[in-house]
Amino acid sequence: IMKSMSKLFEYVHALTVTEDLIITEMIDDGELEHVTLMNPIDGKTEEIEDWLNAFEEEMKNTLKNLIKDSLATASKKKRENWMNDYPAQVIIISNQILWTQQVTNGLRSSKLRMMKIAQNKFLEQLDQLTEMIRQQLTPALRQLISCLLINEVHNRDILANLIKMEITDIDNFTWVKQLRYYWEEETVMVRSINNTYEYSYEYAGDSARLVITPLTDRCYQTLLAAFKQFLGGAPSGPAGTGKTETVRDCAKSLGRPCVVYNCSEEVTPEQMSQFFAGLATSGSWSCFDEFNRINIEVLSVIAQQVRTIQNAISSTQETFILDTRTLKLNPNAAICITMNPGYAGRTELPDNLKALFR
Repeated sequence: IMKSMSKLFEYVHALTVTEDLIITEMIDDGELEHVTLMNPIDGKTEEIEDWLNAFEEEMKNTLKNLIKDSLATASKKKRENWMNDYPAQVIIISNQILWTQQVTNGLRSSKLRMMKIAQNKFLEQLDQLTEMIRQQLTPALRQLISCLLINEVHNRDILANLIKMEITDIDNFTWVKQLRYYWEEETVMVRSINNTYEYSYEYAGDSARLVITPLTDRCYQTLLAAFKQFLGGAPSGPAGTGKTETVRDCAKSLGRPCVVYNCSEEVTPEQMSQFFAGLATSGSWSCFDEFNRINIEVLSVIAQQVRTIQNAISSTQETFILDTRTLKLNPNAAICITMNPGYAGRTELPDNLKALFR
């Protein structure tokens, strides 16, 4: 099954298995890091799903515990040692949580002076990172630092903007609209405007992240707000502008798995039904690329299927029926579509479908 591992978990390239079929580690897709599981998993189960489900649970459990651990040790270790001691994903999330704490404390004090002190301390850290990236590093550490720099530069701009606008109120919209990370009740909570999401701990390996522009921020806010209203997201724009990547990166920010599917004229309602069944049960996000290539007769059937899923999520059902199949429902599921308007051979979306997307 190792060959298919990355189809089940996008960033898991392989597992380390002992001779007694005990699974001890997961290896990310660039083979840059090995993450040891807290509780090794017994691979000798009756059904293959049993140990796969156990692995999925343990993946989340391991990441959650490592984040808890790294938050506790962040202030006690030198930054370089701290970054070497944990998987990349854990460092990036912990770093965002600590940064949110710093800004929150600055805003709580209601003094601009405190914000400026926080800013100076932050810029020192940023300079340290810039120093580090110029040295001889292992590929894994280089990848991690480049992700941290992307986040930190964005954080620097947010801080500078708050100070420039002389904001000292924690409920000010300029601060509230940012993607903020908190460690609450033993789990990571992600907030955007007035929406709260529990982080999903899908393993993301030591993988690259998008550079965050003001437009990326606006896309995240729109997508996350749409999902809270039980709608889908529909970024549209010219080819190669990063619509799909933005959706994938937004999923990564919440630790959700994200499946990308390229649509074509051959898509049938049966195929989509299969696809939606998997999404709704696993709680994955999906991004259907160039959705308006699908034939219009098929699109109106798809609209019914999407509506069924969105209704089930909004009425917080445990199970729901999709095309005669009764399925277990995971409320994290979200459906995004991307479109290139104005190209030849593309259909306009039917109105019953348009209504389901932001």
